[in-house]
Amino acid sequence: MGGAVICLANNKGGIGKTSVTCHLACALGRKGKKVLVVDNDPQSNASGILLPKRALVYHTLYEIYDSGGKPPRTASCVYTTEYPGVDVIPNVEQTSGLLLNLAGGYPESLATLRRRVRPLAVKDYDVTLVDCPPTVCLFTANALFASDWALVPVDAGSSHSLDGLKKVLDLVESIQDAGNTGLSLLRLLVNRMDARTVISRTIAGEVIRRFGEDMVFSSRIPRLTAFEQADHAKETIFLRQGKSPGARAYEALAAELLAALERDKKQKKQNRKQENTP
Repeated sequence: MGGAVICLANNKGGIGKTSVTCHLACALGRKGKKVLVVDNDPQSNASGILLPKRALVYHTLYEIYDSGGKPPRTASCVYTTEYPGVDVIPNVEQTSGLLLNLAGGYPESLATLRRRVRPLAVKDYDVTLVDCPPTVCLFTANALFASDWALVPVDAGSSHSLDGLKKVLDLVESIQDAGNTGLSLLRLLVNRMDARTVISRTIAGEVIRRFGEDMVFSSRIPRLTAFEQADHAKETIFLRQGKSPGARAYEALAAELLAALERDKKQKKQNRKQENTP
């Protein structure tokens, strides 16, 4: 299957997207996959979670995006993490100031990550997860243009998390029209699920009603205090609670994701074969 690049995006903050990115990466690493996380959000929360404490970071995504001067070798921006099989390209807050540069260089700047990160990701990693800002902006568009699939987390604890879905799905279509015809919506993920509450059951049901069961992961990430504690400590639950219910939920998600990637890859291959058949 190798070389899958997946963008995690939703036009809504506070839905746990970065936590999903980091935990899913660690769960995939525990299954023996080589995983790269690209921290494409200038808030840099994924960097803080994955990098070892007091890690010395010399090159970041800032330099990959920076249009001034010669960009660094992408490999020099990759750092090992505290989690087996998982590497990260970290980010810094200053990267947010590059949005004007990207806008000024558009449409060529849309392919920055595709040119500078995707080749290494496809060649050296089984799965690359790109964490994005909670907005539809050129950073998110860049990630989608470099990706094969989009994965959209939905917070089952907040009806507002559904509000950002349409903008993200519209952006996916725009990126397809802009040239990344291989981009597809992989699945939606119900996050922070609490089956005891009416709101969680309602939102989960609404997501399935809108998109169909085949476009929603059957694995659901529960709302647990352990996740809140891990987020506060800037780590994942795999560091101290690797056999907890939360860890098992992510391991189930990782297995389902790998199976979905394999099925979708075969379907895309079959579609291309049909298109090329006279």
